[in-house]
Amino acid sequence: MEQVFLFVLNNAITVSALIIAIIMVRALGKKMPKWITCMLWMIVAVKLTVPVQFESVMSLIPTGKPIPTNIITENNPQIKSGISSSVNSLQIFFRIGALVWLTGVILMLTYAVATYVLIRKRVSVSVKIDSKVYECDDISDSFILGTISPKVYIPSSLPEGAREYILKHEFAHLSRYDHLWKPLGFLILSVYWFNPLCWIAYILLCKDIEYACDEKVTKNIEKDEKAEYCKILLENSMPRKMIAACPVAFGETDVKNRIKNVVNYKRPAFWITIASIMVCAGVGVCFATNKSLKPVNEQQVAETEQVQAEQPVQKNEQDDKFIAVADVADEAASNVSAPEGSGWIGIVKTPDGVLKVRSAPNADSENIGYVAPDEEVQIIEEVDGWYKIITSDGEGYVDGEYVDSYK
Repeated sequence: MEQVFLFVLNNAITVSALIIAIIMVRALGKKMPKWITCMLWMIVAVKLTVPVQFESVMSLIPTGKPIPTNIITENNPQIKSGISSSVNSLQIFFRIGALVWLTGVILMLTYAVATYVLIRKRVSVSVKIDSKVYECDDISDSFILGTISPKVYIPSSLPEGAREYILKHEFAHLSRYDHLWKPLGFLILSVYWFNPLCWIAYILLCKDIEYACDEKVTKNIEKDEKAEYCKILLENSMPRKMIAACPVAFGETDVKNRIKNVVNYKRPAFWITIASIMVCAGVGVCFATNKSLKPVNEQQVAETEQVQAEQPVQKNEQDDKFIAVADVADEAASNVSAPEGSGWIGIVKTPDGVLKVRSAPNADSENIGYVAPDEEVQIIEEVDGWYKIITSDGEGYVDGEYVDSYK
Protein backbone atom coordinates (compact mmCIF):
# COMPACT_ATOMS: atom_id res chain seq x y z
CA MET A 1 0.00 0.00 0.00
CA GLU A 2 2.96 2.32 0.65
CA GLN A 3 4.00 2.02 -3.01
CA VAL A 4 0.48 2.98 -4.14
CA PHE A 5 0.55 5.97 -1.78
CA LEU A 6 3.97 6.97 -3.12
CA PHE A 7 2.62 6.80 -6.69
CA VAL A 8 -0.35 9.00 -5.71
CA LEU A 9 1.94 11.41 -3.83
CA ASN A 10 4.26 11.81 -6.83
CA ASN A 11 1.26 12.43 -9.08
CA ALA A 12 -0.15 15.01 -6.67
CA ILE A 13 3.17 16.89 -6.67
CA THR A 14 3.72 16.91 -10.43
CA VAL A 15 0.10 17.80 -11.29
CA SER A 16 0.22 20.92 -9.12
CA ALA A 17 2.13 22.87 -11.78
CA LEU A 18 -0.44 21.80 -14.40
CA ILE A 19 -3.38 22.97 -12.26
CA ILE A 20 -1.71 26.34 -11.58
CA ALA A 21 -1.04 26.77 -15.32
CA ILE A 22 -4.70 26.04 -16.13
CA ILE A 23 -5.91 28.48 -13.47
CA MET A 24 -3.73 31.18 -15.06
CA VAL A 25 -4.92 30.36 -18.59
CA ARG A 26 -8.50 30.33 -17.37
CA ALA A 27 -8.09 33.76 -15.73
CA LEU A 28 -6.40 35.32 -18.76
CA GLY A 29 -8.49 33.63 -21.45
CA LYS A 30 -11.80 35.36 -20.84
CA LYS A 31 -12.81 34.96 -24.50
CA MET A 32 -11.83 31.30 -24.62
CA PRO A 33 -14.84 29.04 -25.36
CA LYS A 34 -15.85 27.30 -22.14
CA TRP A 35 -15.91 23.86 -23.72
CA ILE A 36 -12.17 24.26 -24.36
CA THR A 37 -11.66 25.25 -20.72
CA CYS A 38 -13.35 21.98 -19.77
CA MET A 39 -10.89 20.16 -22.04
CA LEU A 40 -8.04 21.59 -19.94
CA TRP A 41 -9.48 19.89 -16.86
CA MET A 42 -9.65 16.64 -18.82
CA ILE A 43 -5.86 16.88 -19.21
CA VAL A 44 -5.63 16.98 -15.41
CA ALA A 45 -7.87 13.90 -15.20
CA VAL A 46 -5.64 12.00 -17.64
CA LYS A 47 -2.52 13.05 -15.76
CA LEU A 48 -3.94 11.80 -12.45
CA THR A 49 -5.45 8.52 -13.67
CA VAL A 50 -3.21 7.14 -16.43
CA PRO A 51 -0.20 5.31 -14.90
CA VAL A 52 1.88 5.80 -18.06
CA GLN A 53 4.20 8.82 -17.94
CA PHE A 54 4.39 10.74 -21.20
CA GLU A 55 7.67 12.41 -22.12
CA SER A 56 8.41 15.50 -24.19
CA VAL A 57 11.47 17.62 -24.93
CA MET A 58 9.25 20.68 -24.38
CA SER A 59 8.17 19.61 -20.90
CA LEU A 60 8.78 22.00 -18.00
CA ILE A 61 8.45 19.17 -15.48
CA PRO A 62 11.92 17.67 -14.84
CA THR A 63 10.72 14.30 -13.52
CA GLY A 64 7.51 12.39 -12.92
CA LYS A 65 8.92 10.96 -9.68
CA PRO A 66 10.15 13.78 -7.45
CA ILE A 67 10.15 11.25 -4.59
CA PRO A 68 12.28 8.24 -5.67
CA THR A 69 10.43 4.93 -5.73
CA ASN A 70 13.24 3.19 -3.82
CA ILE A 71 13.11 5.62 -0.90
CA ILE A 72 10.89 3.26 1.12
CA THR A 73 12.99 0.12 0.66
CA GLU A 74 16.47 1.66 1.03
CA ASN A 75 18.31 -0.25 3.75
CA ASN A 76 20.95 2.41 4.44
CA PRO A 77 19.30 5.81 3.95
CA GLN A 78 21.60 8.81 4.06
CA ILE A 79 20.92 12.50 4.46
CA LYS A 80 23.05 15.55 3.66
CA SER A 81 24.65 15.57 7.11
CA GLY A 82 26.17 12.17 6.36
CA ILE A 83 24.18 10.38 9.08
CA SER A 84 23.04 6.91 8.07
CA SER A 85 20.86 4.34 9.76
CA SER A 86 20.14 0.65 9.33
CA VAL A 87 16.46 1.34 9.89
CA ASN A 88 14.68 3.47 7.33
CA SER A 89 12.56 5.92 9.33
CA LEU A 90 10.78 6.86 6.10
CA GLN A 91 9.12 3.45 6.11
CA ILE A 92 7.26 4.46 9.27
CA PHE A 93 6.31 7.83 7.80
CA PHE A 94 4.97 6.34 4.56
CA ARG A 95 3.13 3.57 6.38
CA ILE A 96 1.32 6.08 8.62
CA GLY A 97 0.79 8.43 5.68
CA ALA A 98 -0.69 5.62 3.59
CA LEU A 99 -3.16 4.74 6.35
CA VAL A 100 -4.24 8.39 6.75
CA TRP A 101 -4.60 8.73 2.96
CA LEU A 102 -6.66 5.54 2.68
CA THR A 103 -8.92 6.69 5.52
CA GLY A 104 -9.57 9.96 3.67
CA VAL A 105 -10.38 8.10 0.45
CA ILE A 106 -12.88 5.87 2.26
CA LEU A 107 -14.57 8.87 3.90
CA MET A 108 -14.86 10.73 0.59
CA LEU A 109 -16.34 7.73 -1.21
CA THR A 110 -18.72 7.06 1.69
CA TYR A 111 -19.96 10.65 1.46
CA ALA A 112 -20.51 10.30 -2.30
CA VAL A 113 -22.45 7.03 -1.95
CA ALA A 114 -24.54 8.39 0.94
CA THR A 115 -25.41 11.52 -1.07
CA TYR A 116 -26.49 9.43 -4.04
CA VAL A 117 -28.61 7.09 -1.92
CA LEU A 118 -30.39 9.98 -0.17
CA ILE A 119 -31.19 11.74 -3.46
CA ARG A 120 -32.30 8.47 -5.05
CA LYS A 121 -34.65 7.90 -2.11
CA ARG A 122 -36.04 11.43 -2.43
CA VAL A 123 -36.95 11.00 -6.14
CA SER A 124 -38.26 7.45 -5.75
CA VAL A 125 -41.87 8.71 -6.03
CA SER A 126 -41.27 10.70 -9.23
CA VAL A 127 -43.69 10.58 -12.17
CA LYS A 128 -42.40 10.11 -15.72
CA ILE A 129 -43.70 12.86 -18.05
CA ASP A 130 -41.42 12.34 -21.05
CA SER A 131 -38.47 10.33 -22.27
CA LYS A 132 -35.81 10.59 -19.51
CA VAL A 133 -37.80 13.37 -17.77
CA TYR A 134 -39.45 12.92 -14.36
CA GLU A 135 -41.46 15.23 -12.09
CA CYS A 136 -41.05 15.13 -8.33
CA ASP A 137 -42.87 16.94 -5.49
CA ASP A 138 -40.01 16.56 -3.06
CA ILE A 139 -37.29 18.55 -4.89
CA SER A 140 -36.78 22.28 -5.39
CA ASP A 141 -34.26 22.26 -8.25
CA SER A 142 -33.85 20.46 -11.57
CA PHE A 143 -30.96 18.03 -11.98
CA ILE A 144 -29.64 14.91 -13.69
CA LEU A 145 -29.18 11.74 -11.68
CA GLY A 146 -27.50 8.57 -12.85
CA THR A 147 -24.48 7.69 -14.99
CA ILE A 148 -25.35 4.58 -17.01
CA SER A 149 -29.01 5.50 -17.45
CA PRO A 150 -29.24 9.22 -16.56
CA LYS A 151 -32.62 10.82 -15.93
CA VAL A 152 -33.69 14.47 -15.67
CA TYR A 153 -35.71 15.38 -12.56
CA ILE A 154 -37.67 18.64 -12.36
CA PRO A 155 -39.86 20.06 -9.56
CA SER A 156 -43.60 19.59 -9.98
CA SER A 157 -44.10 23.26 -9.17
CA LEU A 158 -41.91 24.43 -12.08
CA PRO A 159 -43.78 26.95 -14.31
CA GLU A 160 -44.38 25.91 -17.91
CA GLY A 161 -42.41 28.88 -19.28
CA ALA A 162 -39.32 27.97 -17.28
CA ARG A 163 -39.55 24.27 -18.05
CA GLU A 164 -38.54 24.68 -21.70
CA TYR A 165 -35.25 26.47 -20.93
CA ILE A 166 -34.37 24.26 -17.99
CA LEU A 167 -34.88 21.09 -20.03
CA LYS A 168 -32.70 22.55 -22.79
CA HIS A 169 -29.99 23.15 -20.22
CA GLU A 170 -30.23 19.66 -18.73
CA PHE A 171 -30.22 17.96 -22.12
CA ALA A 172 -27.17 20.06 -23.03
CA HIS A 173 -25.50 18.44 -20.01
CA LEU A 174 -26.47 15.02 -21.34
CA SER A 175 -25.14 15.75 -24.82
CA ARG A 176 -21.81 16.79 -23.27
CA TYR A 177 -21.71 13.72 -20.97
CA ASP A 178 -21.38 15.95 -17.91
CA HIS A 179 -23.27 13.33 -15.87
CA LEU A 180 -20.10 11.24 -16.31
CA TRP A 181 -17.43 13.92 -16.04
CA LYS A 182 -18.58 15.38 -12.73
CA PRO A 183 -18.72 12.04 -10.81
CA LEU A 184 -15.38 11.10 -12.37
CA GLY A 185 -13.94 14.40 -11.15
CA PHE A 186 -15.18 13.69 -7.63
CA LEU A 187 -13.77 10.15 -7.76
CA ILE A 188 -10.35 11.55 -8.67
CA LEU A 189 -10.70 14.16 -5.93
CA SER A 190 -11.42 11.35 -3.46
CA VAL A 191 -8.01 9.83 -4.25
CA TYR A 192 -6.11 13.15 -4.20
CA TRP A 193 -8.10 14.75 -1.35
CA PHE A 194 -4.93 15.87 0.48
CA ASN A 195 -3.90 18.27 -2.33
CA PRO A 196 -5.66 21.66 -1.96
CA LEU A 197 -5.10 22.39 -5.66
CA CYS A 198 -7.18 19.33 -6.57
CA TRP A 199 -10.10 20.78 -4.57
CA ILE A 200 -9.73 24.07 -6.44
CA ALA A 201 -9.59 22.19 -9.75
CA TYR A 202 -12.81 20.30 -8.96
CA ILE A 203 -14.67 23.46 -7.94
CA LEU A 204 -13.57 25.25 -11.12
CA LEU A 205 -14.50 22.18 -13.21
CA CYS A 206 -18.06 22.33 -11.84
CA LYS A 207 -18.27 26.02 -12.73
CA ASP A 208 -16.87 25.53 -16.23
CA ILE A 209 -19.32 22.68 -16.88
CA GLU A 210 -22.21 25.05 -16.16
CA TYR A 211 -20.68 27.88 -18.21
CA ALA A 212 -20.24 25.56 -21.19
CA CYS A 213 -23.87 24.40 -20.99
CA ASP A 214 -25.15 27.96 -20.70
CA GLU A 215 -23.19 28.87 -23.82
CA LYS A 216 -24.50 25.83 -25.68
CA VAL A 217 -28.11 26.75 -24.88
CA THR A 218 -27.91 30.51 -25.52
CA LYS A 219 -25.51 30.76 -28.47
CA ASN A 220 -28.31 30.75 -31.06
CA ILE A 221 -31.07 32.68 -29.28
CA GLU A 222 -32.01 36.37 -29.32
CA LYS A 223 -31.39 38.94 -26.58
CA ASP A 224 -34.97 38.76 -25.30
CA GLU A 225 -34.68 35.01 -24.90
CA LYS A 226 -31.31 35.43 -23.16
CA ALA A 227 -32.95 37.81 -20.70
CA GLU A 228 -35.70 35.28 -20.03
CA TYR A 229 -33.11 32.51 -19.56
CA CYS A 230 -31.19 34.65 -17.04
CA LYS A 231 -34.42 35.41 -15.18
CA ILE A 232 -35.25 31.72 -14.93
CA LEU A 233 -31.69 30.93 -13.85
CA LEU A 234 -31.93 33.51 -11.07
CA GLU A 235 -35.36 32.36 -9.92
CA ASN A 236 -34.25 28.73 -9.73
CA SER A 237 -30.87 29.32 -8.14
CA MET A 238 -30.29 27.04 -5.17
CA PRO A 239 -26.96 27.71 -3.41
CA ARG A 240 -25.35 24.46 -2.29
CA LYS A 241 -23.48 24.41 1.02
CA MET A 242 -21.34 21.34 0.35
CA ILE A 243 -19.39 19.96 -2.58
CA ALA A 244 -21.31 17.08 -4.11
CA ALA A 245 -20.40 14.34 -6.55
CA CYS A 246 -23.94 14.38 -7.89
CA PRO A 247 -26.28 15.60 -9.21
CA VAL A 248 -25.66 17.98 -12.10
CA ALA A 249 -28.18 20.64 -11.05
CA PHE A 250 -29.53 23.64 -12.99
CA GLY A 251 -29.06 26.46 -10.49
CA GLU A 252 -26.50 25.16 -8.05
CA THR A 253 -23.24 26.78 -9.16
CA ASP A 254 -22.03 30.40 -9.37
CA VAL A 255 -25.34 31.84 -10.64
CA LYS A 256 -24.20 35.47 -10.60
CA ASN A 257 -21.20 34.89 -12.89
CA ARG A 258 -23.21 32.53 -15.08
CA ILE A 259 -25.75 35.28 -15.75
CA LYS A 260 -22.95 37.74 -16.57
CA ASN A 261 -21.39 35.19 -18.90
CA VAL A 262 -24.72 34.62 -20.72
CA VAL A 263 -25.39 38.35 -21.11
CA ASN A 264 -21.87 39.09 -22.43
CA TYR A 265 -21.52 35.98 -24.55
CA LYS A 266 -20.65 36.43 -28.21
CA ARG A 267 -19.80 33.65 -30.58
CA PRO A 268 -15.96 33.57 -30.60
CA ALA A 269 -14.13 34.29 -33.82
CA PHE A 270 -12.58 31.34 -35.62
CA TRP A 271 -9.04 32.48 -34.80
CA ILE A 272 -9.88 32.67 -31.09
CA THR A 273 -11.08 29.07 -31.13
CA ILE A 274 -7.94 27.91 -32.97
CA ALA A 275 -5.68 29.90 -30.63
CA SER A 276 -7.49 28.44 -27.61
CA ILE A 277 -6.98 24.90 -28.90
CA MET A 278 -3.29 25.62 -29.43
CA VAL A 279 -2.98 26.99 -25.90
CA CYS A 280 -4.72 23.88 -24.59
CA ALA A 281 -2.26 21.66 -26.46
CA GLY A 282 0.70 23.75 -25.27
CA VAL A 283 -0.35 23.48 -21.64
CA GLY A 284 -0.68 19.72 -22.02
CA VAL A 285 2.73 19.30 -23.64
CA CYS A 286 4.58 21.60 -21.22
CA PHE A 287 2.94 20.63 -17.93
CA ALA A 288 1.35 17.17 -18.34
CA THR A 289 4.53 15.47 -19.59
CA ASN A 290 8.01 14.88 -18.18
CA LYS A 291 11.41 15.71 -19.60
CA SER A 292 12.43 13.08 -22.14
CA LEU A 293 15.77 11.50 -21.39
CA LYS A 294 18.18 9.90 -23.82
CA PRO A 295 17.33 6.17 -24.03
CA VAL A 296 19.91 3.68 -22.83
CA ASN A 297 21.08 1.12 -25.33
CA GLU A 298 20.42 -2.38 -23.94
CA GLN A 299 23.44 -3.74 -25.77
CA GLN A 300 25.63 -1.16 -24.01
CA VAL A 301 24.23 -2.29 -20.67
CA ALA A 302 25.07 -5.92 -21.41
CA GLU A 303 28.57 -5.04 -22.63
CA THR A 304 29.23 -2.93 -19.52
CA GLU A 305 28.17 -5.72 -17.15
CA GLN A 306 30.33 -8.21 -19.06
CA VAL A 307 33.39 -5.92 -18.88
CA GLN A 308 32.89 -5.39 -15.16
CA ALA A 309 32.51 -9.13 -14.57
CA GLU A 310 35.84 -9.76 -16.33
CA GLN A 311 37.73 -7.06 -14.39
CA PRO A 312 40.76 -8.44 -12.43
CA VAL A 313 40.72 -8.19 -8.68
CA GLN A 314 43.05 -5.90 -6.72
CA LYS A 315 43.89 -5.98 -3.01
CA ASN A 316 42.76 -3.02 -0.95
CA GLU A 317 45.39 -2.47 1.78
CA GLN A 318 43.16 -0.39 4.08
CA ASP A 319 40.38 -2.84 4.86
CA ASP A 320 42.07 -6.06 3.68
CA LYS A 321 39.20 -6.81 1.27
CA PHE A 322 39.33 -7.70 -2.39
CA ILE A 323 37.52 -5.33 -4.74
CA ALA A 324 37.22 -5.12 -8.52
CA VAL A 325 39.62 -2.77 -10.33
CA ALA A 326 36.61 -1.00 -11.81
CA ASP A 327 35.46 -0.22 -8.26
CA VAL A 328 38.84 1.11 -7.06
CA ALA A 329 37.77 4.49 -8.39
CA ASP A 330 34.80 4.41 -6.02
CA GLU A 331 37.10 4.98 -3.05
CA ALA A 332 39.03 7.73 -4.81
CA ALA A 333 35.81 9.40 -5.88
CA SER A 334 35.55 11.17 -2.54
CA ASN A 335 38.31 13.48 -3.79
CA VAL A 336 36.11 14.69 -6.64
CA SER A 337 34.54 18.00 -5.78
CA ALA A 338 31.72 19.89 -7.42
CA PRO A 339 29.60 22.76 -6.27
CA GLU A 340 26.22 21.80 -4.87
CA GLY A 341 22.91 23.03 -6.26
CA SER A 342 20.32 22.17 -8.85
CA GLY A 343 21.86 24.56 -11.40
CA TRP A 344 24.61 22.09 -12.41
CA ILE A 345 24.60 19.93 -15.51
CA GLY A 346 26.77 16.89 -16.11
CA ILE A 347 27.89 15.00 -19.23
CA VAL A 348 28.43 11.25 -18.76
CA LYS A 349 31.92 10.13 -19.86
CA THR A 350 32.42 6.36 -19.59
CA PRO A 351 35.07 4.39 -21.47
CA ASP A 352 33.31 1.01 -21.26
CA GLY A 353 29.62 1.73 -21.92
CA VAL A 354 26.76 2.93 -19.74
CA LEU A 355 27.09 4.25 -16.19
CA LYS A 356 25.13 2.66 -13.37
CA VAL A 357 22.77 4.77 -11.26
CA ARG A 358 22.86 3.78 -7.57
CA SER A 359 20.23 4.29 -4.86
CA ALA A 360 22.84 5.72 -2.46
CA PRO A 361 26.29 7.38 -2.85
CA ASN A 362 28.33 4.18 -2.66
CA ALA A 363 29.19 1.26 -4.91
CA ASP A 364 27.47 -1.30 -2.63
CA SER A 365 24.01 0.26 -2.95
CA GLU A 366 21.25 -1.02 -5.22
CA ASN A 367 21.55 -0.43 -8.97
CA ILE A 368 18.35 1.40 -10.00
CA GLY A 369 19.11 2.33 -13.60
CA TYR A 370 21.63 3.40 -16.22
CA VAL A 371 22.69 6.54 -18.07
CA ALA A 372 24.20 6.42 -21.52
CA PRO A 373 27.59 7.85 -22.59
CA ASP A 374 27.43 11.55 -23.54
CA GLU A 375 24.01 11.85 -21.90
CA GLU A 376 23.29 15.16 -20.20
CA VAL A 377 22.06 14.86 -16.61
CA GLN A 378 20.85 17.40 -14.07
CA ILE A 379 22.94 17.42 -10.89
CA ILE A 380 21.19 18.14 -7.61
CA GLU A 381 24.18 17.90 -5.25
CA GLU A 382 27.58 16.29 -4.67
CA VAL A 383 27.98 13.75 -1.84
CA ASP A 384 31.38 12.19 -1.12
CA GLY A 385 32.43 12.20 -4.74
CA TRP A 386 29.06 11.01 -6.04
CA TYR A 387 26.59 13.18 -7.94
CA LYS A 388 22.91 13.03 -7.07
CA ILE A 389 21.07 13.30 -10.40
CA ILE A 390 17.52 13.30 -11.75
CA THR A 391 16.53 10.36 -13.97
CA SER A 392 13.28 9.21 -15.54
CA ASP A 393 12.79 6.87 -12.56
CA GLY A 394 13.41 9.54 -9.94
CA GLU A 395 16.66 10.49 -8.23
CA GLY A 396 19.84 8.46 -7.95
CA TYR A 397 23.62 8.66 -7.57
CA VAL A 398 26.43 8.23 -10.13
CA ASP A 399 30.18 8.11 -9.64
CA GLY A 400 31.49 11.68 -10.04
CA GLU A 401 34.67 10.41 -11.76
CA TYR A 402 32.66 9.59 -14.87
CA VAL A 403 30.70 12.84 -15.08
CA ASP A 404 32.02 16.16 -16.36
CA SER A 405 30.06 18.87 -14.56
CA TYR A 406 29.53 22.48 -15.53
CA LYS A 407 27.14 25.28 -14.66
